[in-house]
Amino acid sequence: MKELIKIIARHDLESLAGVRTLPGLLAAINGDEIWLKGIFVTGKETSETLKIAAQKTFVLGADNLLFPPDGLTPVGKLPALDWQPLPQLLPLTLPTAALGGKVHAKAHVQLVPSQKQEEIYATELSLNEWLQHANNISMVRLCRVKFAIGSGKRVLVLNSAIISLPGKFYWKQQNNLLPLGYDFNPSLMGELIGKKLNPDHQNLLVFDTDGSYTSVALDNFMDGNRALLNQLSTPGNSD
Repeated sequence: MKELIKIIARHDLESLAGVRTLPGLLAAINGDEIWLKGIFVTGKETSETLKIAAQKTFVLGADNLLFPPDGLTPVGKLPALDWQPLPQLLPLTLPTAALGGKVHAKAHVQLVPSQKQEEIYATELSLNEWLQHANNISMVRLCRVKFAIGSGKRVLVLNSAIISLPGKFYWKQQNNLLPLGYDFNPSLMGELIGKKLNPDHQNLLVFDTDGSYTSVALDNFMDGNRALLNQLSTPGNSD
């Protein structure tokens, strides 16, 4: 097993949000750079460590010598820096989706009650409710869901059919989320709406029964990560 040292530009600090809960990861500021250590790999890097878009990568050797990944000659030495866990250097900031806030628009569509038996795909509930229920969900199921948090501390959980949650239920038609028990009138409108309002397929359009909708960027959804949920449960994040 070897330990890697990775270096990114300081202005790219927020790019580390996806690995901020990686166990043992330490970070330090060194001028215009962020240095990272505590990255242990056996053979090839894992998908988690590959998320770090490093400008430079070194292997840490004896006496804190730095080696190129495939080199045998040291090219430097690890400086004495103020190392700290990444969450301290990168405080938790959550991508805020447009849930529970102002509706983006009202589409010229009509939703009507439907007799079709559609499967629940997403559930909207409060952040506190989500955290309380998530604590009782097994990791096997939790890792299969994604969630986004809105400005009103409303949470939209995707793939929620595999877990039991209270709240407002939606089913999925392409990249449209419709309230369970409702459909477009006519149903084929869904495809046309997606082409007009979401041509790049980068968002989920969350509709209400009156035809209004909010557009939620897919990038706002986070993995059902136990460490992240524990961070959210700390005072100040869930209040």
